[in-house]
Amino acid sequence: MPTPSPRTPPREPLGIHVVQISYDETLAAGTAVSEAMERQATYARQLAKLLPGSQVTILLLTRDQNVGGQAVDNLAIRPILYRSWLTIPFVVRRALRSLHANDPIAVVTTQTTHEDGIGALLFRRQTRVPVIAQVHYDCFDRSARAHMLGGGLSGALRWQLSRSCYQRYDAIRVVARLTAAQLAERGWHANIHVIPVPVALIAEAPMPRFAPTRAPHILYVGRLAPEKRLDRWLRVARRIADRIPTARFDLVGDGPERPALEQLTHDLGLDERVHFHGFVPHDRLGPQYQNATVFLFTSEAEGFGRVLAEASAHGLPIVSSRVAGSRDIIEDGVSGYLLAGDDTEGMANRVIELAHDDERRRMFGTAGHARVLRDFSPDALVRQWVDLWRAVAKPDTRLPRSLLTPKRPTWKRWRHIAWSPHSLLRSLEYEVLRGLPLTGRTLDIGGGVRNSYIALFRTSGTIDSVNIDPAMQPTYLADLNQPLAIPDRTYDNVISFNTFEHIADDGTAIREALRVLKPGGRCYFLVPFLYKVHGSPNDYHRHTAWWWHDTLTALGISEPTLSIDPLVWDPSSSGGALRNFGNRRWQKALALCRGPLRHGWNASERLPSYDCSDYALGYYLTGTKQ
Repeated sequence: MPTPSPRTPPREPLGIHVVQISYDETLAAGTAVSEAMERQATYARQLAKLLPGSQVTILLLTRDQNVGGQAVDNLAIRPILYRSWLTIPFVVRRALRSLHANDPIAVVTTQTTHEDGIGALLFRRQTRVPVIAQVHYDCFDRSARAHMLGGGLSGALRWQLSRSCYQRYDAIRVVARLTAAQLAERGWHANIHVIPVPVALIAEAPMPRFAPTRAPHILYVGRLAPEKRLDRWLRVARRIADRIPTARFDLVGDGPERPALEQLTHDLGLDERVHFHGFVPHDRLGPQYQNATVFLFTSEAEGFGRVLAEASAHGLPIVSSRVAGSRDIIEDGVSGYLLAGDDTEGMANRVIELAHDDERRRMFGTAGHARVLRDFSPDALVRQWVDLWRAVAKPDTRLPRSLLTPKRPTWKRWRHIAWSPHSLLRSLEYEVLRGLPLTGRTLDIGGGVRNSYIALFRTSGTIDSVNIDPAMQPTYLADLNQPLAIPDRTYDNVISFNTFEHIADDGTAIREALRVLKPGGRCYFLVPFLYKVHGSPNDYHRHTAWWWHDTLTALGISEPTLSIDPLVWDPSSSGGALRNFGNRRWQKALALCRGPLRHGWNASERLPSYDCSDYALGYYLTGTKQ
């Protein structure tokens, strides 16, 4: 990803940079276009549609050095290597900081609340970039936690560390209502959003066709993994086969449990009745659902049962274990049956009942089809997820494009600023003025020949000045609240340093300053912001970056050339500057050490984010008149 210049933002004004953290290696380059990749591309397109110029980056955590990245439109996949789960927080923090330095991040989403979530929180602590954590499994089910985190002491420690961080996230997305209710009941978080994973097959599913059958096909689709408890599924199949000799059983999917399940199939005498289809691409699953009679699901823990939603969309009645994910999709007794996971006899009876009752099967299938189309529309879920990004996204990304990120506080700068006899604001001002080239005719608003900063410029031409104070020996003695007796388009440059805040009608003064500036001429203004009220003779105004952006562009400054540079060292030093560091230079030098210690170990000229801009002592404004 190219490194954007601080003066050339890479996106449109409302564009934001969203970073997601994932473990899904089907997103990697060189793999077939997966359903997950299509879903992520859909998120990115929706974001760009709502906020043009937005970018989505996925940090793909992997142990495989051969995994490659890829980019599709405004979506980029960036592999991040890690060695063990212990290193993930630090790998994630480092990757986010590197990405943030090149293209400021508006919001981070994590795949879990575990190590990747903790890494994102470490990054948040340094940058204040908000983090949305995701919970895709039933985190209150012990078996589901053991599958995610492992058992024993390490699993328990990982869980305790994860749960202690829940309240630190800015928002939490869950995929099941039960999980949301349990989180809220325990007071673990207040900003919880139930947004199931969009399932493309729901939109693509045809209207279900119901036909009587004498040879029912019982279907399972999904990973052959321990938590799916397919050993129970096969025992239910054995009971059904004993009572329906024509029944056929189809297992679609692959996984680590396949060898054990094939052996169990043989032991149960179901070799001729159970068919292992292996992995079937997502875009070819439709016929599997359409040819089935009943969908049987025996998982002991499920965050969101996407295959249940797909089955319902194709009009399949479902018999399922009662877990978090199935409760949101299946209405017990209306679109399917929910039973205890270990009730193999009850499950077999319900499947046999549906296999024999064509009318009930039609009623359940119709109700399930209508329910998932209503509650799990892929377009609606995509919009909800992207809207959550936008709602949580860092407000600072809506600052004017002309606002630069602050200069990085380095030790080299510290040597010049910390021991300066001037105030911190004046030292930062002199730093940006030193070597300023002024060619042709220049007008200094509020200046005079006695001003100390004149020696800082590289002048090739003349400098006139206007001031109400004759002691400053200005070229024009005038009240800056009134129009100037100077013709339009007279000067090549207009400068004004710490003057506008002392003019009651500063709008008139700014308008007059730009009126006498030639088209193509440059303006250079210094104004205080978080700075104490001071005299000369009165102090009337402090304006935000947005105010200066709108005012200067309205008066003819070209927006692409406008630059608003926040004059700040770091937040704590801004507070000390309001007290002038107790009038002790050594206290000032000591206080300013914090900036380089925290931010100075990087070669880039500017900080990666706008955080310190909130504490700007003043602004340095430059631009070219149209």
